[in-house]
Amino acid sequence: SSCRICRRLMIQIDSRFSEIDTFIAQLSADDLSDYARGQLARFGAVRICGNVERCMEIVILERLAKKAHPRIVSYVKSHFRRGTNYDCAAIAQLLVRFDTDWYRKFEAFVATNPDVKEGIASCYDVRNSVAHGGGLSIGDRRLRELADISKRLIQGVIDSTV
Repeated sequence: SSCRICRRLMIQIDSRFSEIDTFIAQLSADDLSDYARGQLARFGAVRICGNVERCMEIVILERLAKKAHPRIVSYVKSHFRRGTNYDCAAIAQLLVRFDTDWYRKFEAFVATNPDVKEGIASCYDVRNSVAHGGGLSIGDRRLRELADISKRLIQGVIDSTV
């Protein structure tokens, strides 16, 4: 049943976001130096982006599981191994390949949530800076905001792909 699929999907996604929340909570520990806190916050942005990527995979594969031929599902799984930066434009490009209604619903979500588009782009800016040896930094308050924005993004994807 679709309710069982939704429940299974939400358990996986909630578990992933819970791990991010626990990580961010550790940044307020009194025994961290400012340097360590800053480095961990940068790593937190990497974790948030990785979580978005994994959640995208979970949502799409869950949506295709009952409808698509196993070879198609296998092909789609291989697509996710490429490590795409799933900002809003990349998500829209992915969704339109599967279902134009998913795409339209997601575009409507983005249009009414411009802070999500900006926040995810900002998180990927930090992630890419960290990955390529750049110096962009992020504070723990902004990291918390980006984690919350990433939750809203994934919820928007879930709602768009129903």
